[in-house]
Amino acid sequence: MLDPNRLRVPADDAKPPAVREYLANVLHLSYNVPVKHAEELVSGWSYGRGHALNEYDVATFRQIFGAEVGALLYHHVNKKLSVSKRATGPISGSETAEAKKDLFGLPPGESSFK
Repeated sequence: MLDPNRLRVPADDAKPPAVREYLANVLHLSYNVPVKHAEELVSGWSYGRGHALNEYDVATFRQIFGAEVGALLYHHVNKKLSVSKRATGPISGSETAEAKKDLFGLPPGESSFK
């Protein structure tokens, strides 16, 4: 039986290896791409954390993964993210959204170099 967690969009702070694993699982489980080939296809994802999946446009996905694979991954990820957003609902007018992560997905002031 298919484990749905393998196709769950990574958390915003997920590190690049977790994002690559997710993307490889999408290709393998949704498009029947052999595991090793799927891992090769997503190897271009080098630095982006989980939040980048929501921020990159289709052109960026296509640039990273190639035209066909990039388009497939972009549409799969964005379909999952739009369902997730609808499930959680928008922020109400009384709440404010503050940036809790910087450009690299880290809390402001924290370094990834330790």
